[in-house]
Amino acid sequence: MAGDLLTCQVCSKPGIRLPEGARLSATVTCEACGAEKRTDVYISTAEQLRRAGAAALQNRANMEAARRDGVRCKNCNATIALPADISTPQFPCSHCGAMQLTQSFVAPELMGLGLRENMRALIDEQRARSKRLGIIIAIVVTAIAAAILVGVMFSRP
Repeated sequence: MAGDLLTCQVCSKPGIRLPEGARLSATVTCEACGAEKRTDVYISTAEQLRRAGAAALQNRANMEAARRDGVRCKNCNATIALPADISTPQFPCSHCGAMQLTQSFVAPELMGLGLRENMRALIDEQRARSKRLGIIIAIVVTAIAAAILVGVMFSRP
């Protein structure tokens, strides 16, 4: 697909050339009319999914390698370990103490995994609290209804 001229959506002439490995958010310029469009307009959904999957696998492999082999400090060049929680925005070098940006070593998509897991835990915890609160409210409402019913039954002559 890369290298072939695609039909421009503006001028309807063949003039769009997608560079090899073009990012989906990049823009391409029509050689015929000069119109600019995002590359995702010209890439099929199946190709977008294939690229996203390949990128995710590569990002995961890169992170696993960084965890296994360590990363280089940007200040002293020492090999240091990534933090256990990769959603941490920055961490200190264990040799010189210089702060390292986690996103320098880990793809942003992977940094969100820790946040997503934390959010799921918070949501689950909130659901459990809501369920307990629902049970408490049901007990209180039942007690009030029972008290009203008892009061009505004993107030009849």
